Amino acid sequence: MPKIMEVAESHQIRTVVPFSAQFEIELMNLKQINEYSNYMLANPTHVTCVHRLVQSFFPALDFIRMYVVNEGRDVRAYTVRSRTYAPHAAGVIDTDIERSVTVYYNDQW
Repeated sequence: MPKIMEVAESHQIRTVVPFSAQFEIELMNLKQINEYSNYMLANPTHVTCVHRLVQSFFPALDFIRMYVVNEGRDVRAYTVRSRTYAPHAAGVIDTDIERSVTVYYNDQW
């Protein structure tokens, strides 16, 4: 790991997410044969790094998530580029919405 960090620093890489591809493959195979929950109960510190990888890619690729809640309390997340104007971001969901979007921002959440 120190060698990886040294190379990352020399190339001005800001984010390093260490993971084992072999472990991720084994964990995926456990999910497929319903042994995943038993494994996680026995080994609570062993967690997949896929979520951490995705989280680190979003700022690196200049993406944000836009969450939409409909009347039935269904929540969906959409990926848009950061600094996208609201009408264009709404167009990711549906092009009809892009023409008639109203934005409400609440920074108290």
